[in-house]
Amino acid sequence: MGGDGWDGCDTTGLATQFDDCYFTNHYSSEDTAPAVQNFVQKYTEKYGTESLNACAALYYDAMYMLVQAAENAGGTDTASLVKGMTGMSFTGVGGDITLDENGDAIKSIAINTFVDGAVKWTETLGSDGTVVSKAD
Repeated sequence: MGGDGWDGCDTTGLATQFDDCYFTNHYSSEDTAPAVQNFVQKYTEKYGTESLNACAALYYDAMYMLVQAAENAGGTDTASLVKGMTGMSFTGVGGDITLDENGDAIKSIAINTFVDGAVKWTETLGSDGTVVSKAD
């Protein structure tokens, strides 16, 4: 078992040691959700696939969350952004995200594994544990 970040690891020479290992992540580029596939297409066109990982998706969602927070609160100063993000619900590459009163994210989680050293998405679970989307 592993945590987020394994999608960016280099398994060269270690591929068989990673087979059948599972890890959770913020998203998977293989997820068939339209928001994910739209992001993957646009990102790949501009930057290629080498840096296409969870951090790229998190940064993307974070920028759009800031825009929504500013719109929610009617301002871009720190107090407005905090107010606009508190209790905010957002749907993005990382799925449905709700920020609670402490700013903690309640969100979906992607389950991935390795096959021949390559990351393979298996499914995405909602914050309640139900399957949101699943690989074929």
